[in-house]
Amino acid sequence: MRRLPTRLLLSLGLAAAPFLAWAEVPTPSPLPPADPVVPISGSVSIGDAPVSDAPRLLRAVTDFSQGGGPGGHMEVRFSSFVSKTSKGDTLSLRMRGDDLSMQMPGLPPLPTEEMQAIIRQTEVLATADKRTGKVTVQAKGTALLGPVGTSLEQFARVMAKAFFGGRTVRQGETILTYTGDDLGVGAPDQRVTVSVTGKVTGRASAGGRDYVVINGGGPISAANGAAGSVEFTAFIDRATGLPAWSETNVSLDMGRQGGSMKMHQVDEIYLTN
Repeated sequence: MRRLPTRLLLSLGLAAAPFLAWAEVPTPSPLPPADPVVPISGSVSIGDAPVSDAPRLLRAVTDFSQGGGPGGHMEVRFSSFVSKTSKGDTLSLRMRGDDLSMQMPGLPPLPTEEMQAIIRQTEVLATADKRTGKVTVQAKGTALLGPVGTSLEQFARVMAKAFFGGRTVRQGETILTYTGDDLGVGAPDQRVTVSVTGKVTGRASAGGRDYVVINGGGPISAANGAAGSVEFTAFIDRATGLPAWSETNVSLDMGRQGGSMKMHQVDEIYLTN
């Protein structure tokens, strides 16, 4: 029972790759904004300004049942930092690990000190050509990526799709599409896939920054018959093209295993430049 929730979290974490992180920061996030989301009249342009070492925060809380048996509760927190440079038609992203914590009742906290050391040594540099879609990846200390069934190229492709710098968008436009190939994880007999689309639903302001708002979701399926759905809201910073804040809700029927799962996840990037 534990295996599928863990793989699903990893798949959704991959979908949120540009957001993934958790860290202590000196001030609270200004998002979601107190000002209302208003429709876009005409079109708006999204900038491509560089970012240096912005803290990224992820907090995910998952509750699941086992049919008629006892359920479980899992909390995951992961932190990293992201740097983004822009030059012509290429996008380069550097992401380095900082911290991870996972807790399930009745089990020792994870990770161990040895695992934390590996996380802090992990660094990925991905460069994407916006014209051809070609992705180049350089990585070190990425031992943790192998067990989740995710290639570095897949990881980088998902990251590249969720950056919107240099685009001009309109109300109702679909600007984000992930297929099962993008978000699939695991061996064939354990594979979990998520397909997601996101549409522009308006604009908003908070903390002196302007955002384009995306809403969307899609179906989840697994090799063991489990099925469900994911819904999300994301605020795209208009100065940098980064998804500065997102909230994701997942519901899943566990299929032949019986039971269900619900997850709530919030991802943030703290932009100061």
